[in-house]
Amino acid sequence: MAGYDSGHGGKPAPGQLLAFCAETGLDADHCVMVGDSTHDLRAGRAAGMRTIGVLTGPAPREELLPLADVVLPSIGDIPGWLHSENLFTSLT
Repeated sequence: MAGYDSGHGGKPAPGQLLAFCAETGLDADHCVMVGDSTHDLRAGRAAGMRTIGVLTGPAPREELLPLADVVLPSIGDIPGWLHSENLFTSLT
């Protein structure tokens, strides 16, 4: 839908993320970009999204932390963080 080869540009530019928002009707400020690289998180910031860094990829915590609202060990930790931040009330 809005990947690198879809004509929206590549990260860290926000084109892919903004195209996703346009296609789904979501506002960027209601979305979270989850990434394991600085390019992912820079794209999320440029799009106006909250950002979550995960330590399952190439970048260490020290590189992700300045660009992320939070850095978590893995995507499996995201639901708990979202609940702790009161960002949503249900997983269903």
